[in-house]
Amino acid sequence: MIGEIVNINADEKILDENGNIDVAKLKPIAYEPVHNEYYVMGEKVGNAFSDGNALK
Repeated sequence: MIGEIVNINADEKILDENGNIDVAKLKPIAYEPVHNEYYVMGEKVGNAFSDGNALK
């Protein structure tokens, strides 16, 4: 399947000062299928592409 995104909408309550989605405000929900449970996500736990540099 090939498609094209033609529009994106977001409630202004979840946007940061630059108009980008703030994940902490969005509080996305993840489904865990083993125990049939839902979890709210949003806590920052690291920085992509830089935290691993300390291990080198």
